[in-house]
Amino acid sequence: NNPLSRVRATIAATLKSGLNFTLSTVSGDIDLLGEITGLGSYEVVHRLSSPLTVYRREINVLSLDGLERAKRAAGRMKDLLDLAEILEIRKQRGR
Repeated sequence: NNPLSRVRATIAATLKSGLNFTLSTVSGDIDLLGEITGLGSYEVVHRLSSPLTVYRREINVLSLDGLERAKRAAGRMKDLLDLAEILEIRKQRGR
């Protein structure tokens, strides 16, 4: 019944019962998503991702195509506004 064991048990239960989490760090927030609207499960999202090196670590980042699909599916004003940014990135890349 030590307090640290209770904290660990609470964290484990939270992780098992949740799908999406936001972690706040000194470098900013990071969203951990088990599923993305318009795309589906982790497996689908992983297929639509590309590797990117961040702080000397390789991580997978959603492709522009995947990001655009997710933004359209979410349909919130802030997501729809992001579509203009995605279009601009595509223009700059010549696609």
